[in-house]
Amino acid sequence: MPVDDAEGPEPDFELSQPVYAAPPDAAAGPVDLAESAGMTIKSIIGTDTRRAVNDPTAAPWSGIGRLSVSGAMGVSHGTAFLISERWAMTAAHVVFKAGASPRPRLRLADGRLISAHYILHPDYRRTRARADDVALLRLDQDAPGFRFLSDVFSDDELQVLVETKAEARAAGYPLDGAGKLMWGAGPLVGHTPQLIEHQVDTNKAQSGAPLFRVTPDKIRLLGVHAHGDITTHAAEGVPNVAVRFTPWVRDWALAAIAQRSA
Repeated sequence: MPVDDAEGPEPDFELSQPVYAAPPDAAAGPVDLAESAGMTIKSIIGTDTRRAVNDPTAAPWSGIGRLSVSGAMGVSHGTAFLISERWAMTAAHVVFKAGASPRPRLRLADGRLISAHYILHPDYRRTRARADDVALLRLDQDAPGFRFLSDVFSDDELQVLVETKAEARAAGYPLDGAGKLMWGAGPLVGHTPQLIEHQVDTNKAQSGAPLFRVTPDKIRLLGVHAHGDITTHAAEGVPNVAVRFTPWVRDWALAAIAQRSA
């Protein structure tokens, strides 16, 4: 059975109920899902221009962590980023493809390893759609680092960025990075109400990385990197895809933070 078709967890989606978490002593699956899938599939746009971050403890890099999720299907690898001292955001499929009883753990730039609970997008398990591929992580302890939660780009703002092929950045912990935080930059090339197409180089385990814009006065979140092309090299014009940071996603995250902090 392909990894993407694995039977996934059955978390509760209502914020009024407990966040789903597996027992901390549950046995992890023996299979590394990324290794079993191979390392030949890339989402590199032409020449690989990613580079290692020299100081991952500096802003904004300090808000990005290396995510591993152990479950019945094995261990799934990805990236997640802080939106508050106790909450992070990632791609839902990183949690989902680990199978039943997933146990997320986030390793931060300062080396600490933090266990987490999760909430998938309310529609992801039913649809597995790219537009729904986002999840929240509630960390078991406060996490130091940069917070990516920001104001939302309007449709008009995003359209201008796409028309001018403005630069976006993404950073994560790819499996080919030897444990280093890697970042890249590239143009924004398209958008829908829920997705953003970009040409920032990524590779396996960078799913869940923040896609963001750097301006002279602030850093603004564009979305959550979720998919690279898996059949055709991006050099042939196929862009990478991020789940757009919409008002709905922002309100969903803020509601979770407020309710769990009450």
